[in-house]
Amino acid sequence: MARRLRTNPRELRGQVIALGVALWVVAIVNAATPTPYLRSGQIRGTDFVQFYTLGRLAASGQIARFDDFDTIRRTQLAAVPEATNVWFPPVYGPQVPLVLAPLGWLSYNAALALWVTVSAGLYFVLCRVVIVRCEQVSKHRGLALLAAAAFPAFWQLIQHGQLTVVAVAAIVPAWLLLRSGRDGAAGAVLGLLVYKPPLLAPILVVLLLARAWRLLVPAVIVGVAEVAVTGLWVGLDGLQRYVLLMWHLPSMSSLLFTKPEQAHGLKAFWTMLVPAPALALVLYAASASAVVVLAAMIWRRSSNPAVRMSALVLAVSLAAPYLFVYDLTILAPVWVWLVDWFLTRDVPPTVGRVLYAGYLAPLAAPIVPFLHVQPSVPCFAFLLWALWRYDDDARSLARHSIAAGRSPRAATMSQP
Repeated sequence: MARRLRTNPRELRGQVIALGVALWVVAIVNAATPTPYLRSGQIRGTDFVQFYTLGRLAASGQIARFDDFDTIRRTQLAAVPEATNVWFPPVYGPQVPLVLAPLGWLSYNAALALWVTVSAGLYFVLCRVVIVRCEQVSKHRGLALLAAAAFPAFWQLIQHGQLTVVAVAAIVPAWLLLRSGRDGAAGAVLGLLVYKPPLLAPILVVLLLARAWRLLVPAVIVGVAEVAVTGLWVGLDGLQRYVLLMWHLPSMSSLLFTKPEQAHGLKAFWTMLVPAPALALVLYAASASAVVVLAAMIWRRSSNPAVRMSALVLAVSLAAPYLFVYDLTILAPVWVWLVDWFLTRDVPPTVGRVLYAGYLAPLAAPIVPFLHVQPSVPCFAFLLWALWRYDDDARSLARHSIAAGRSPRAATMSQP
């Protein structure tokens, strides 16, 4: 590690601890007020108000109104009177309030405390599951867990009270199932991400282009089943309204991009960089298409589950139309996989530097409005390209077979 990163674990530990202490002290000071509001002026929990409201909606028997803005707003103000200055457009299907209904039976503060505790606990469990199974990173598991705690995206996740840990809880088991050769089960787990279509859609496209039918078919079946089962609570009319809600979701872009400095992905990148909306949309479509094609190519030619899942999640982070800073928590396991890959491959040191920069990139929000560029996007795109450039199983087999005097075809055929 010292040679590859031009530093040593002790120095890295010091840097991670300094970062973590700085971030969490800021978070604690911001939250340490005698009122329901943070020092920054936002209500405590910020986005959790939305999820608590949805939980209250379901707990009070109004789950069929999951897409009714007026009903949601009235429920929000009745449950959290202090949240008069925040409102949320209906962007979630009925399965989300249904699952969150138990939180709706608690007071707002109790529900927030419970959700933050569960989110943090689950996050660290999932990170440790990945860390201990990675050859090189497992040798420094204490340092890796400290890095997970200081990950800026996770820091934002906890402060916002968001749901992204649910997506991480699908990504990590999918990787474990891939490792054990259970592709169908891995696809089924990924299908659970239908609760947030902007995350699932790029996954399905990558699997389709990669012709990974053993994952794609179960993912689609589970996704459809997850939505369909909510019909027991919302009826056929509710399911039809949910389909229409998802169909019109792109038209809500102006409502969802109220803080462009907190938005990530190629759509936000081009929107901030190019002043012409039509041109920005064309550039987004072209670059997102290139990203999913590249991820599909990596999936097809690599047999390494960590490389496959890294490419898949990086593609999601780039191509998803709506991705905010807390959503980048889905990259926590990816960074473990990529660091382990970096330390076990003969790749340029530049890859390590970009890994370092990409880890810190979510902290760039204050300067993004001046730069008109989201630094995370070039970092993620470079890392996806690096996986394509430096982890080609087929070419590696070909090179070794030529050196051994065998034909590349024979080497490929002999691959276990």
